[in-house]
Amino acid sequence: MRNSIRALLIGLAVVVSVASVSSHALAYVPVADHLLVLVASRLDDPAPSVVRQVRIVTGPVAAQVPLQYREVVYIRFPGTFRSELTTEDGRRVLVERSGRRWTTEEAGLAEPAAEPIDLALRLLAHNRPEGLARVLAAQGVDLTVTSLGRFEGRLGFVLGARYPDESAPQVWFDRETLLPFRWLMLRPTADGPPQRTEIRYFGWQKTGDLRYPQVMACYQDGQLVSEVRVEKIQSPAEIPDSLFSPVQATDQPGPAAGPEGQ
Repeated sequence: MRNSIRALLIGLAVVVSVASVSSHALAYVPVADHLLVLVASRLDDPAPSVVRQVRIVTGPVAAQVPLQYREVVYIRFPGTFRSELTTEDGRRVLVERSGRRWTTEEAGLAEPAAEPIDLALRLLAHNRPEGLARVLAAQGVDLTVTSLGRFEGRLGFVLGARYPDESAPQVWFDRETLLPFRWLMLRPTADGPPQRTEIRYFGWQKTGDLRYPQVMACYQDGQLVSEVRVEKIQSPAEIPDSLFSPVQATDQPGPAAGPEGQ
């Protein structure tokens, strides 16, 4: 009897010890600078790459057929990309290089306002801690705050807020892979609560040298408004430097990328 009790106590001690270790491991949250270093290390150092994808824009009416536009994205790391997209309003070329952005539309060359999906691409084009920090800080993410959170059953490191606070801009990185899967942006409105724009990244895969999500979805105030679905990735790829020039953006037409589903 005494031996049985002793065995039981030893067993309980082992369980408590394991639970304690697991609890400490689960509670570990890297500080912001270290987290961005870890994230950048998972993104590797890809060669120039080309991504062919489809942007799907959901109409304001549920019964409306979504519009689909083919897009070609040229990426040169770190932080340089070119997006070629044709919509019903005409051809748009967006170039970002060395922290500057240019876009050409029917009105000509200009510095564009940041669209959510373009911001999603901007984050993907950076694989250095300092570049990731600049992109996130520009959207109001507090780079001094990290926490551990759970979203739809998935554990992640939260940069920019103390979980479960969602009143501040924040980006979530998967606890195991350290790849981003959720980016919450808050934009003030003239009257009322701020507009919530959320980018979610799904199905990260490595093709050649490049890690890239197969789907990106954009939600505004909880409603799906657009998404991107990858069709093909070429990595490495030969990309001339001239493609990232603002002059080239206006002079050189890109590949055929017409709208579908209209």
